[in-house]
Amino acid sequence: MSALIAVITYRRPGLLERCLASIEAQLRPHDRILVVDNDPSGSGLQVATCFAAVDSVIEPVPGIAAARNRAIELFLATDHSCLVFIDDDEEAREGWLESHIRTAEAHRADCTFGPVLPRYDESVPTWIINGQFFERVRSNTGGHVRFPATNNVMIRRRFFEANFATTFDERFSATGGSDTDFFERARIAGAKLVWCDEAAVDEAVPSARANARWLWRRGVRLGNVSARMLLRRRSRLTVAILGACRVAAAPVAVLAALVTRKGIRDPVMHLPKGVGMIGATLGRNVLEYARPRSASN
Repeated sequence: MSALIAVITYRRPGLLERCLASIEAQLRPHDRILVVDNDPSGSGLQVATCFAAVDSVIEPVPGIAAARNRAIELFLATDHSCLVFIDDDEEAREGWLESHIRTAEAHRADCTFGPVLPRYDESVPTWIINGQFFERVRSNTGGHVRFPATNNVMIRRRFFEANFATTFDERFSATGGSDTDFFERARIAGAKLVWCDEAAVDEAVPSARANARWLWRRGVRLGNVSARMLLRRRSRLTVAILGACRVAAAPVAVLAALVTRKGIRDPVMHLPKGVGMIGATLGRNVLEYARPRSASN
């Protein structure tokens, strides 16, 4: 099973270099890496040219959804049997690619998803680390994938041939969530998504993100995106009530977590997620990644 590993990048050359090095070290003879640079000035291409196994293109349309779609387009023009996505601020651990392939074959999966483990700067506050605010839900290999995303996923060619999902919705480019939408549509259409706990990557968590303000905004955005998904099959009133319930439950949940000494991350995040859900029902989307189309993306 030959792989095309796609790395979407935007003005993070230092991180991109480390990412590509971690991938190149475990490529097999017929594997290739594809860098899709979403910076029209091509800052990522300068890094890509330093690696022999890397092909690179510029996607001038702003937004990660457009860049992901370009990766799919180029993948389908090759004879590779699977497309792998990894973020440019991540580094693949040893055995990452082989674990994806082995799990997909063993479980006859259309997609396999692996864990993304935080790698903290020295300046990150202790409360961020102890609160596990950047930890993600994991599962046993072959098990259910609760939050499928493109930050560490392998997609087999047959996934696209079966039309489970063919493109990422660019309406989510400015808000994030195009991968959530993509895999939700695929799962509804019958795609088999499984977890691969051995296919791990490390993600850089800079101090600029490790603060209450950034976590609040992320929580609002996540709630906003999830509400937009719900609005496809639920009324605005129902979704607004669900958001309001989250807001109301947050203080009680936090108090209970403190008393029982259980993790407070999920209870704390109820509040911003509920706010984001209510905002979505009012047509107020969080444009976290918005950029003018004429700007250097």
